Amino acid sequence: MSRRAGRGWGRGSGRGSGGGSADGSGDGVREERRDLVRLVLAVVVVVGLVAFVLDNRDEVSVGFVFWESKTRLIWVLVVTAVLGAVADRLVRRLRAR
Repeated sequence: MSRRAGRGWGRGSGRGSGGGSADGSGDGVREERRDLVRLVLAVVVVVGLVAFVLDNRDEVSVGFVFWESKTRLIWVLVVTAVLGAVADRLVRRLRAR
């Protein structure tokens, strides 16, 4: 007798299809692994951001149309990124019409 025919090990039975046991204990292991991966990624992102900020804390001169200002490079980069994201959203919204 095959496994599928007699013991309910087919795709929809819950056994053998999700990598866990029939009682669902494999789901907890999968969630813990996913949480660990998320935590590691979050730590890597935070460390990267801290390194980025520390590396770009020099003061720079920014020239506008009518005046010039001195500010930290990190703020120039952040404002530029935000303005770029806003412009991207506006262009996508206009194209969607």
